[in-house]
Amino acid sequence: MSDAILKSRFPDVPIPDSLSLSQLVLERMAGHGSAVALTDDMTGRRISYAELRQTIFLVAGKLLERGIRKGNTVKPFYKTT
Repeated sequence: MSDAILKSRFPDVPIPDSLSLSQLVLERMAGHGSAVALTDDMTGRRISYAELRQTIFLVAGKLLERGIRKGNTVKPFYKTT
């Protein structure tokens, strides 16, 4: 099964024992501010790391408001045009 493992050409990123992967990613995102994190190829819309981070916290807060907790399963539905 080891042949199914894809490895990056970049070195592994150490994750401190004191942080979860999501905490590490959010912490690193905070250091990139206005740099572009995502680009929508169809529309050209760009989202900065700061905007993406803010949206992640907004969505997480809305999930908490609705009673979603760690370990719950959530299925996103997307409107198609």
